[in-house]
Amino acid sequence: MHDPRRISSLKFVVVTRTLAAAVLAAGSALAFGQLVGETAHVDRALYALGGGLIAAIALWFFGVGYTLVVLDAGDALLVGRKRTRVPLRRITAVSHTVPTMRGGRAYTEITTPAYPGGTFGYIPRDLVTGFTSVPEPPSTTDLRERVERARASRPSPP
Repeated sequence: MHDPRRISSLKFVVVTRTLAAAVLAAGSALAFGQLVGETAHVDRALYALGGGLIAAIALWFFGVGYTLVVLDAGDALLVGRKRTRVPLRRITAVSHTVPTMRGGRAYTEITTPAYPGGTFGYIPRDLVTGFTSVPEPPSTTDLRERVERARASRPSPP
């Protein structure tokens, strides 16, 4: 067995959460600026703080739903901070999902009874997006083929 290598990208989630923190900080700074002037404008301060908070929450939730850490350990995937072991032979489906609405991100979705909740999604490191299409990344195709080989070579326990 080789050392596990990370196959998930952290960029999308980290960037959206960093932007959320920056927007919240900017809203707080604007609110503070309204309070320390010659005349305090409490209403303007509340608007600035509320607007910053709402925008920060919206940006924060862009990254929700994606698993940050997915490691490939050869015969299994290690998922999440706790490194839940998901054997390839227990994976029932590997799909490349492209959202049809704005605001989403293309990702790989894994369906398996070996993971709590039955499914998890991650953004592959080698995902390339275009203006009109998002082709399936080579890592997702390779993972699907490895899962099919693992399931064919050894039957899954009930």
